[in-house]
Amino acid sequence: MLRIRLFRVLLPLLLIGVVVLLIWAMRLPTPPQVPLDATENLASRVSGGEITEYRIAEDGQLVTSLRLAADFGEECGHECFEARGVRRFELPREGMEPLKIDAESTVVTGPDGQRKMKFTGPVRIIDPDLGLVIDLPHLDVDEVAGVAHSSGALFIEGANHHTRAERLIYGLAGQATELVRLECQDDAGGLLLAGRGFLHDGLNDIELVQGVRFRRADGESFRAETSRVVRHEDGRLKRVTAAGNVVAAFRISDGFVEAAGDAMEASWNDAGDVTELIVDGRALIEHGPWLLSADRLEFRASDNPVGGWSIAAQGSVRLTGPVEGGTARVRAARLSVRLDENLDVIEAEAHDDVRFEAPDIQADAAAARLTRSGALDADLRIELLSGPDQRARLAQARSRVTADRIETDAGGNSMFAFGRVESTLLPQAGSGALDGLFRTDQAVHFISSELRGDQDGQRLTFRGNVRGWQGEQNLSAREIVVDQKNRTLLARDRVTTRFPREREGAMAGAEEFIQITAAELDYDETDSRAIYRENVRVVLDEGWIEGDTLTIVQNRTGSGFERLLAEGNVRLEFLGVPDDSGKRVSRTTGHGDRLDYIPGEQTLKLYGDEQRAELQRGGDQAGTSRGKVLTYRLDDGTLSVEGGSISAPPPATPKTNGDAPKEKDPETPR
Repeated sequence: MLRIRLFRVLLPLLLIGVVVLLIWAMRLPTPPQVPLDATENLASRVSGGEITEYRIAEDGQLVTSLRLAADFGEECGHECFEARGVRRFELPREGMEPLKIDAESTVVTGPDGQRKMKFTGPVRIIDPDLGLVIDLPHLDVDEVAGVAHSSGALFIEGANHHTRAERLIYGLAGQATELVRLECQDDAGGLLLAGRGFLHDGLNDIELVQGVRFRRADGESFRAETSRVVRHEDGRLKRVTAAGNVVAAFRISDGFVEAAGDAMEASWNDAGDVTELIVDGRALIEHGPWLLSADRLEFRASDNPVGGWSIAAQGSVRLTGPVEGGTARVRAARLSVRLDENLDVIEAEAHDDVRFEAPDIQADAAAARLTRSGALDADLRIELLSGPDQRARLAQARSRVTADRIETDAGGNSMFAFGRVESTLLPQAGSGALDGLFRTDQAVHFISSELRGDQDGQRLTFRGNVRGWQGEQNLSAREIVVDQKNRTLLARDRVTTRFPREREGAMAGAEEFIQITAAELDYDETDSRAIYRENVRVVLDEGWIEGDTLTIVQNRTGSGFERLLAEGNVRLEFLGVPDDSGKRVSRTTGHGDRLDYIPGEQTLKLYGDEQRAELQRGGDQAGTSRGKVLTYRLDDGTLSVEGGSISAPPPATPKTNGDAPKEKDPETPR
């Protein structure tokens, strides 16, 4: 009876406990599930090595979803999951395939999209999009920040690269992956160093900052503050952009081109050859002894099948290189150059405020062209062009030339000038500046239509309405040749000269000059002789002389000319002896085969070699004299005759008042 009563008391209590337990069980969260037909416990669901999707839900809502393979996994608390022996943990990324992570263990906390994960090592990340395998000691993931990061030494293996870094920041929301203090070595022997790097296409597209350095076994290198390096699929360089104190060296042809500037961009073709190099901001390119600088430089391989290169330079252009005897320098606002496959200049054009300097030669122009026809400096031709605001100018040795267009060579061996040519011959130390026609201590100026200079500017040929002058003395002709080395001058066609008869004292007056016209002039400074030919006419203050040939013997002491010799069909007219007032009223005319005039002695001799010479005097001594040699003095009007006679003057006209003048005896031959 007692047992029956006890069961009656305990049974309701047991029923109430069962009900309470059922109610409490119904209020518990739904246990984690994998595929709906799975009934294994947690450990069995994530073990066995196969990738399994594991879901954690709360209040009927999915909290998180994980895909991984692991040796063991279990819940470790509220919204917490822990696994060991992790293989191929799939970490989702925005717009990309998930990262595959292997680790010794991992702990995942938080709901989907807000999870934090900690992987302990060794850890390996496999990036299927970038083709990278990254080994690191540990990895922390923050889905709220959208990054996965790790500190400590880590290693990245690419198809053709091997990279070491001290820190990794992986972008999960489309950001570039960041490496800190990276060292990247490629299979071609290239080593890339930087403080930070951002992977845009794995190691084939890296953006670098902080102390970027690159060098390769073949000598190619660059350094900059920032850079972006893009590679071909086989790991060779494809394009490099760099900024901030850039210094680089690239293999081009059989040598190296060194570059420096504020920014740079370089490109390579599939064969690994440089095809383009652009340097901006304080740009500089150096190849062997040649140095080119500008605000911007563009260096490109030619599309021509024979190869070659082109250079475009803009802003404050400076080009320096060796030429025979020294260094050549070019300055311009713009410069374009075409090079052959060996980087030798074929042609170049410079524009805006161009200046060229070489040993013993300087040039300025609005524009210039350079062309090379051979390997010698003489084969490098320079053409200087004028513009609206600047004329072409060339200074060489003692010559200064201005023209519409000037051509010369880098060595200054020859020169051509065309169009409104203005030239100056500077004084030469000591002697040698055409003494006699022009002074040695003053510059001589020329204008012409054309000018040619040879023998390093020592021989100058002026053509086309040439006029040369020095102070009040001048020379004009259709062509003038000045040989400064041999100290000679030739003038041809419509020659006119005007030079002083005395050089001391103040500026000479008009009566102190001699003017000569002829078809030709040959002047030799060594014997101080000027020879005029064909239709020669000499105009003096005291008269004029004409003949087929005229020789002027200059006074070696610098006081005019010593002698005037005329030959062939000589004709003359001189003023007579001055009267009491100093005026020369009467005239003396004559002709002969030769004439010798010595102005210092006031004496002229007229020769009749084939037929007798003749003089006709006017005034008180009027009459005609003929002979082989007629000697006439200009100061007193006396005349002597050899091999001839002197005619008597006409009778004097009687005066109207006073006694008639006495009759003079006629002059007799001397």
